[in-house]
Amino acid sequence: MVLALAAAVSLLAGCTGGDESTAAPAATTTAAAASTGAAAPVTSTSTAASAPVTSGTGCAPVGNGVPADAASAPTLDVDGDGRADTAWLEGNTSTAVVVVGVTTASGATFSADYSSASPVSRQMLIADVDGAGTIAAIVSDGRTASLFSVSVCAMVPALNVQGSQYTFDLTGTGGTGVGCSRVAGEPSTELVGLQLDQDADGQPVSITRTAVLLDGTTATNGASDTIDVAGDPTGPAVASATRISCGDLVSTVHASS
Repeated sequence: MVLALAAAVSLLAGCTGGDESTAAPAATTTAAAASTGAAAPVTSTSTAASAPVTSGTGCAPVGNGVPADAASAPTLDVDGDGRADTAWLEGNTSTAVVVVGVTTASGATFSADYSSASPVSRQMLIADVDGAGTIAAIVSDGRTASLFSVSVCAMVPALNVQGSQYTFDLTGTGGTGVGCSRVAGEPSTELVGLQLDQDADGQPVSITRTAVLLDGTTATNGASDTIDVAGDPTGPAVASATRISCGDLVSTVHASS
């Protein structure tokens, strides 16, 4: 689902974890990493106190709901009460800080700030990245994508081992995309950083996938593997390596007007 506004802000939400690599050839193990986990030229902080969790009924009501000027869309159930919630993004490329958040069906609102100087429209994807209830928000400015944990009625930056927010490079230097796949060496589907490798003629050769293991508010790199795509340069695996997606939901980066 894509919600595009005149402000050139797109918000995508509502997927469950799914393996996007089913059409790709069998993987071979490599040590190369597609996602760096290094700090990027964006900052983000939690801006709302977490809502108390009420077992079986979702998060307790708190906050002021979806901002009147925010782009919003239905998303998956983030608080376990069995009801769809609402993801939203307030701001555009002319504002230094964009606020990203969730308002639950139970009436709780929690959010985080995302700052970037990029001229590209901001986008957010909310997903169950492992199909087992690990909810993450991925916010992109077209150059990098920042990872947030959505858990215990709060949205907070997921930190790498250096203590900075975990970010994915989308420029081709350290990565080209983000997805959800089962990487060789990991027991299940995980969030993955993707690096599309090309030959001297610019033709796709392989994709390196690095699992990103989200544990609470900590994100660490897991196993990596490589899939050969030389025989299918226009196939779904290649397409997914240059975008942000999870399962059947795709987040592409659009330039602002």
